[in-house]
Amino acid sequence: MTQSNNFRPDIFFMLKRKLISILKKKSDNGSANSLTVIGNKTFFEGQIKAYDIIRIDGTIKGNIECQGVLEVGIKGKIEADIIADSVLIGGEVIGNILAKNRLEITSGGKVRGDIVTAHLVINEGVIFDGSCHMITDEKAKHFSNKKENILKEPPLKVFPEDSKNKNFL
Repeated sequence: MTQSNNFRPDIFFMLKRKLISILKKKSDNGSANSLTVIGNKTFFEGQIKAYDIIRIDGTIKGNIECQGVLEVGIKGKIEADIIADSVLIGGEVIGNILAKNRLEITSGGKVRGDIVTAHLVINEGVIFDGSCHMITDEKAKHFSNKKENILKEPPLKVFPEDSKNKNFL
C-alpha cells in the first residue's frame, strides 16, 4: 500500500477547530490565548516578540521574547537569546535563555548557552553545554511583574555579550 501525501482539507479543518477550541480558554488577562507556529521549512532572522504560546519547528536567528510559553520542536533550530515565561526544548538552541518560571529540555534536546530559571528539568539524552543560574520564585515574580512592559522595551541584556558560545556540537 502506497502512502499519499495529499492534502486532506477535511482533516486539516477538523484539527484546526480542535486546536482553536483548546486555545479558547481564557488567560489571566481575560483574552483568549493565541498560538504562533514557525513551521519546519521556515527560516526567520530578526527579533520575535510574542504573547501566549509560540512553537518553533523551523530555523530562527536573532532574539526571542515571549510572554508565555516558547516551545522548540524536535526539528527546531534556534540561534538566539531567549526571554520567556516558560521554555520547552526538544530541538537545538544556541544562545542564552532566561526562563522566568520553568525551563525543560526533553530527550534529544540540545542547548549551548547559559540559562537562568526558577525551575529546571533536564531529561535523559539531553546535550547541555553552558552554565545554569537558578533564581528564586521571588526573583521570578520580579521578572513577571515587568511582563506588561517587556514587549515595549528594547531587548533585555541578561548575559554579557561574550557568554554566548557559538561553537555548537
